[in-house]
Amino acid sequence: MKNLVLTAFTLVASVQISCAGLIDDLVGKWKVNNTKPGYSITTVFKKVGAKGLKASSTIVIPGLANATGVTNYKANGTVNGTVKRDGVVQVRLSGTWRVSGNTLIEDVKLTSPALPAGGTQKTKVKLVNANKLSTVSTVNGSRTTGTLARVR
Repeated sequence: MKNLVLTAFTLVASVQISCAGLIDDLVGKWKVNNTKPGYSITTVFKKVGAKGLKASSTIVIPGLANATGVTNYKANGTVNGTVKRDGVVQVRLSGTWRVSGNTLIEDVKLTSPALPAGGTQKTKVKLVNANKLSTVSTVNGSRTTGTLARVR
């Protein structure tokens, strides 16, 4: 369960890109593709200043209270965020991010009651086209991939 929440947060919370044109392309609502029936992961991106974004995410897992995440990608290259369930912080992240072409490269430290020793997350998010993102993420050595589609 904790890996699913971390993976979901990885997919939806790490797509902010500092380049102004790409930020504009990301603003709006996105949903993770190919989730299990009843599960959903949705993120809404809002522009903050000229080179930052705020992502507000909702993770729905049947039988559990919805998890909500807020991630702030700052123009200075730092990122921080939290995932909460029932108002209780489940995961905190902090670290750095940069852009290479149309790909976001993120390197963050995760802290969580579920990960007492902490963890690391390395993520690459590629803007495939105006309606699709692809992701590759490694959390403590475990690799996941996925795609997100724009919701119109």
